[in-house]
Amino acid sequence: TLTFNPPQPVPDADEDVLASVLRDDGSIEIWEANFDGTNWWTSNTTLILCPVVSWAHKPDGVDLRVVA
Repeated sequence: TLTFNPPQPVPDADEDVLASVLRDDGSIEIWEANFDGTNWWTSNTTLILCPVVSWAHKPDGVDLRVVA
């Protein structure tokens, strides 16, 4: 079971979480992310510029990254 939290309070710095990100088209995507104390980052260290609307603790074994 995942429990999504509001964007505030933020998770512990550098904790791997699942972030709900609001896209420009109004859709929501779930990204692996972390919060460094100032900014949200994807799991591949890309700055998240879209609003993070909620986050959840990432369960063990979950990997949303696409492997080519």
